[in-house]
Amino acid sequence: MVCFIRRQTFESDEHRNLVHQYQEDYDDEYLIPYPEFCQKKLELSEECLESLSCQDERTRSEVINWIINNLSYEQLLDAGW
Repeated sequence: MVCFIRRQTFESDEHRNLVHQYQEDYDDEYLIPYPEFCQKKLELSEECLESLSCQDERTRSEVINWIINNLSYEQLLDAGW
């Protein structure tokens, strides 16, 4: 299992720009389940999803905040679209 890292800010301008791209360009049908996709693809602990609402109640901003606080720039690149 990959260690789950929690951060409060962007680690770089590249990280900020990539998250912004997800926020602006990623359709809801892909963004809302993105945390589960990342958890499986990156082999993150299931605990990383505990702070999220269920997908039916999840908002775009909740997912974006989850990405900012939980995924590094490298992890976002590894997970992909």
